Order: sequence, then C-alpha cells, then structure tokens
Amino acid sequence: MALLLVLLVAITFVFAQDTYPEIEIQFQPRLEAGDIYKEGGEFKSRSDLYIRRFRVKLKKKWKDVPGKWIKVKVTLSADKIERDFKYKSGKRDDRKTNVRVKYAYITWAFSDAFKFRIGKTKMPISRVSLTSSSRQLFIDRPFTTEDAKDWLGRYDSLQVVLYGALWEGLLRYALSISDGSSIEDENKAGNEVLAEVSFGNFRALRLEFSPPNMIEKKKDDTGVRKGKVLSIALYGGEVEGFDVDGIPNERGRVLGADFFYRGSVKDLRFVLQGEVLKMDYKKTGRKEEGWFLQGGVNFPFPVGRVEPALRYERQNVRYKNLKRKIFTLGLNHYLKAHSLKWSYNLILIDNSDGADQKVHQIQAQVYF
Repeated sequence: MALLLVLLVAITFVFAQDTYPEIEIQFQPRLEAGDIYKEGGEFKSRSDLYIRRFRVKLKKKWKDVPGKWIKVKVTLSADKIERDFKYKSGKRDDRKTNVRVKYAYITWAFSDAFKFRIGKTKMPISRVSLTSSSRQLFIDRPFTTEDAKDWLGRYDSLQVVLYGALWEGLLRYALSISDGSSIEDENKAGNEVLAEVSFGNFRALRLEFSPPNMIEKKKDDTGVRKGKVLSIALYGGEVEGFDVDGIPNERGRVLGADFFYRGSVKDLRFVLQGEVLKMDYKKTGRKEEGWFLQGGVNFPFPVGRVEPALRYERQNVRYKNLKRKIFTLGLNHYLKAHSLKWSYNLILIDNSDGADQKVHQIQAQVYF
C-alpha cells in the first residue's frame, strides 16, 4: 500500500507539469454465441453482447533527464461491461461496471541495456500475455496462458522490474521482484491463502533471444507489421512464503518457453507462434500444463488487409482432472491496421468430461 501511495503521488506530480500527456483509447465490443452457459452438467446455447475492453491510456515521456528517458504510463480500464457468461467455465458472470487502474508505472531508461520500472505492471513471463490485447492474433489468448497469468497472483501487480537489451537486442531480459502479496487476490492454490508480505517473495525472469536483423521492436503477434522477426524465449516465475488451507510455506512456480516468427513473400506476411508451459504448487500438489501452436497469413484485400489464422491447443488441468483440446479458426480484417479492425473466431472445445463446446465470437476494435 505504501508503494502504491508513493507511486500515485509521483504520477500526479509528473502529470501536473507544463506539457499534456498523450492519450490513447481502446474500445472492444464483443458478441459471443454458442455453448457458453453450463446447466445440469451440460452446455446450453446462449448469446452474450458486452464490452470486452474500454481503456484510457495516459503517457508522458521526458528525454532531458539523466540517462536516455523517463516515462510514466497509467491505464484506466472498464472491462467486461455487462458480460453475462464466462464461456470457459460456463458460469454466470453478472459483472458490474467498475473502473480501475489497470497499469500505473514509471520507467527510467538509463541505457538500452538497463531500464528500471516500478509500479503496477505485467509479470515478464509468457509472450502472448505480454503482447498487448490490441495486437493479438486471436480474440482471446490461449486457455493455459490465461491460467498461468494468475497462478502466482495478479499478473498486473505492483512490481519492481529491471529489463533491457544486450548486444543490440540479440538478448533481452526482464527480472521482476515483488512481495508476492497478490497471491491472496488471485488464488489458485487452494481455498484460503495468507501471504507473508516480504519483498522478494515473488520473482520472475524472462530471457529472449533473436538473431541479427530479426529483432522485434514492439511485440505484435499478427502480420500487420512488416519485416522479418524471430524470437525464442525461456521464462520462469516463483512465489513462496504463503500459507494455503493451513499448510505453511507453500511455493508456486510457472515455467515455460515460447517462440515467434514473422516473415514475408512479396506482399504476403506469415506469422507462426508457439508456447509450452507448466505450473505447480509444491505442497498442495496442484498442477497444470499445456501448449499451443498458432499461425496466420496476412494479405491485401480490396479494403485494408485480411488475415485467416489457426490455433491448436492442449490443456491438462490436473487438479481438476480436466483435459481440453481446443481448435480455433480465426479471421481478422484490418481496415486501418490495429486502429480499426474486426475479427471472427470459431472455437471448438473438446472437454474430457464430455461437455464439448462450440463458441462463435465477433469483436471489433477502435484504437486511437
């Protein structure tokens, strides 16, 4: 709490200076239909129209400072407005509209190799989770990586992050440290969790490798951007020192590896991406693992560009005795890159409990 108060005071101060911050707005209305509600052990066909994301982003950057630059970013969000169902679990959501601070951090870049960030930001683990929701190949991220985001607590928690690029970007690293207290808020370890608040209880490290002339400047899982890109990454995260259901000193871990490739032939752009990961809690024995492979082809259309895409995912939630095979067919139509686009996804979910699902999604995005 003290860290958050100091951060908010600092952000208020910098935004109160002479120049105005940059403002970005992201708006994503979504329609879902199909097997999205479960009743009596079976899925029922329903439809759900809601606002998946409405976000206002404020940014301000200074270059006349020691080092290279200092940047402040605050994102306010009102997500899942009037969403009625969670299609992955088949449960009702009945969500009320709440505005919250999604991200709020200060970054000080001393050099390309050393940048310091403090505030409410993302854990540096899975690439598909680190890539902005505005630049995803599919409407939703994979099932397994979404679980991994909250396995160690809130993935957008208060953290101190050291990151940078070495050897002109051939190796990029990110090291995150926090007190691990958010494991109480996003608890997957058991029924009741009590965190021992001590800085350093949470740690995460991501190492990302790219060959020369294939270094990505900004993560984008689609074929919107030009250029050839290849990245291969290893990551791991750990939170310890919390009690769960009366068991003291529990430890949770997430380990994974991912890759991303973008290439082109004339005006065709190809993307291929995959990831494998596993997570566990040492004493309670809860485990989960999964992998996915996805790809798409981006090409010109009479209006803008289109991008058909395919994803195949396997998920094994061992502590729930649940296995899934998920096949997703997608189509993106970029009227003006990511600023104005719409997408359609057909998701076929083979659940091991026999309650299979077919879900249709249509989502539009306005980003300016």
